[in-house]
Amino acid sequence: MKKFFSVLLRIIMLLSFVGILVFVSIAFINSQNTSFEAYNYVYNNKQTLNLDETIENINNNVKIRYGARDDVYASFISVAVSDISEGIDYFLNYLALQDNITRGEQDRIIRSFDNMSNELSIVNNAYNEYMEAYKIAQEQSGAEYAAQNVIAREIYLIDRYIIFYNAESLLLKNIVEIIQDYSMEQISYEGLTYLIKTGLSEGVIREVFVGESQEDRGDIANNELANTFYEFDIRSTRFSNKDVVLNESLRTFVEDLNHLNIYSWAGNYDGYIANLTGTTKARAISAKSFFDNNF
Repeated sequence: MKKFFSVLLRIIMLLSFVGILVFVSIAFINSQNTSFEAYNYVYNNKQTLNLDETIENINNNVKIRYGARDDVYASFISVAVSDISEGIDYFLNYLALQDNITRGEQDRIIRSFDNMSNELSIVNNAYNEYMEAYKIAQEQSGAEYAAQNVIAREIYLIDRYIIFYNAESLLLKNIVEIIQDYSMEQISYEGLTYLIKTGLSEGVIREVFVGESQEDRGDIANNELANTFYEFDIRSTRFSNKDVVLNESLRTFVEDLNHLNIYSWAGNYDGYIANLTGTTKARAISAKSFFDNNF
């Protein structure tokens, strides 16, 4: 009897050991290639969003009010959204090359993408509602109620466009943060341009879109930060990664930015440096001097 229990105990221990091995093996397998899974999920699903079509529709068809020529607010957000989309594509390529990120980090990227995708669907619905309102206004020759409805739909569309922009920006930031944690100790000049554009556009949105109606919005045409954003959007291509090797000032600029919160530095410079001291503050001032002199 004692021998029976001894054999039974050994069998139980063996099964337990096998169970542990199976559990560890499954956990190990599940932890592999998570970086590529995150890359694959975002890359493949991003192709189906038709974001360029949304941007083109809003740029070509949305007016600030019935009968107006264009909508400068919609145009600004469209440029910002397009820049961030390109930034996501740029940094996404690095994600696939990372040593395996954690499952939690993969899930964070996927959740960010899903939220962005959902917000884009809302933007597209808001755009369709706007177009329907505009069609009715045309049929009624711009009757007062119809014209006011166009304004109301434009306000709602722009609000949702900004919410989408914020979701898109968060996806970019999550990808960049994870890449930096694993391998990209120093972001290249070309990578930095996308982060600067993001910081600038975030600053403009904070300054200009402060109210709940068209009348509450700031004057974006004369907004200094908006003009800086547009200038940098055009002139950032005057340098490339290869120029960093030979241009000492550009190399210092890149090194300085890699020690700073680029989004805050670009979008809220005065507020940002007010809380800095020592070397970090000196880097922020040095980077701003190069930026002002070259862009």
